[in-house]
Amino acid sequence: MPRGIYKHKPWTDKQREAYAKAFSRPEVRAKMSASAKARGATYSKGDFATANAFHFWLRTHFGHADHCELCGENGDKPHRFYHWANISNPGHLPHQYSRKREDYMMLCASCHRKLDQTTERTKRQSDSHKGKKLSNEQRAKISYSMRMVWQRRKLVV
Repeated sequence: MPRGIYKHKPWTDKQREAYAKAFSRPEVRAKMSASAKARGATYSKGDFATANAFHFWLRTHFGHADHCELCGENGDKPHRFYHWANISNPGHLPHQYSRKREDYMMLCASCHRKLDQTTERTKRQSDSHKGKKLSNEQRAKISYSMRMVWQRRKLVV
């Protein structure tokens, strides 16, 4: 169906209030939740959720990682990144994600990389890149994306 040709009238304040009132009732919200589970929404997959869903769950239940539990960095440096690292099966992919706090650690990016990077994994990665050269188009895409990352960081700081 073509987009942009159907004009909708903006909602009135009365319509907005009626909509908010209807969807704030507990029985309606429960029905919507059941419908989402039946559809197979990401947040309702339990232990079969995606990695992104688990990371979102970690941030909402335990907060953002703000220090490193391994090397002791505490967030004093402005450009330091901290991650929630899965320590239940280090160095092996795919990780076995769980919803237990003891299976995760707050780590700086450097310690997280050291934890996950095993000699077997390094060899497998280097073997997959042997003899491959980047085209000029690929180089341009990489440099453009890195410029965008640094511009966003400058705006945040």
